[in-house]
Amino acid sequence: MDAYQIADTINLITETYPYYSLDDFKLFFKNAKRGMYSDVYGRIDGSVIMMWLRKYDLNRAEEAKSISIRSQEAFKKNADTESLVKGTTYEEYINLKERAKRGDKEAINELTNPAYRK
Repeated sequence: MDAYQIADTINLITETYPYYSLDDFKLFFKNAKRGMYSDVYGRIDGSVIMMWLRKYDLNRAEEAKSISIRSQEAFKKNADTESLVKGTTYEEYINLKERAKRGDKEAINELTNPAYRK
């Protein structure tokens, strides 16, 4: 690859994968040297690198998905459902507002930001 092809490939990579960090590129090239994406048959050019990056991106997405699933499962296992904050439906909110308009102190307290409650 000459200097123009290298610059063109770098621009293409940064346009296609703007969310990659320096660590992503370090891991990608380390894996490429190990032959994880395909064998090199005396040819490395922009299209080969982009093909490898597509494979890396698929592996990266799959790993992120696995990490997310494991994190969710750990949260579910460790979550104390009674200590979780109870949500309010829109209908309950409207009902609270109506009660607060009529002077219901409990409803007013519920609608008040917890940081400002008495």
